[in-house]
Amino acid sequence: MSYYQFNFYHDNEYLSIIKIEIIKLIEIYDEEINYYKKFCKNLPKDAPRHTEYNSILNIRSELVEALNHNKNLDFKDNTNYIASFSQKAIRKNEYISMYCVKCETNYSRDEINSENWSIGSGLVASGGKTLFCREHHLLFGWMEWNS
Repeated sequence: MSYYQFNFYHDNEYLSIIKIEIIKLIEIYDEEINYYKKFCKNLPKDAPRHTEYNSILNIRSELVEALNHNKNLDFKDNTNYIASFSQKAIRKNEYISMYCVKCETNYSRDEINSENWSIGSGLVASGGKTLFCREHHLLFGWMEWNS
């Protein structure tokens, strides 16, 4: 199994290393490519969405090459489209594991706890989900809604 891993930071603090199967990321990139073809294909070639589409095509190609050669990808602190799109795999619970930097322990999906969160009320509220290790250290989090 080929995988991609990246370091997760929150408020400039290094918290975890997240590992995802490359095939899952390819599926996410395919969804983005299909979305572009459906809704954005008629945009001018210099439009930002078209530039992003070209970046997505290039990264998908890199993912396929790694998968075909059974290589793992580790971009560590690289803030590219792979790290940003990998959140979709995590939200679908399609990651392999998370390493907690504070515990120095690797946790499988089944060992990770989640909590929903919300802050504010009415029209100034937001909420999401956080993932924690057994020692309740933050491993990953995201916003799901904003009013």
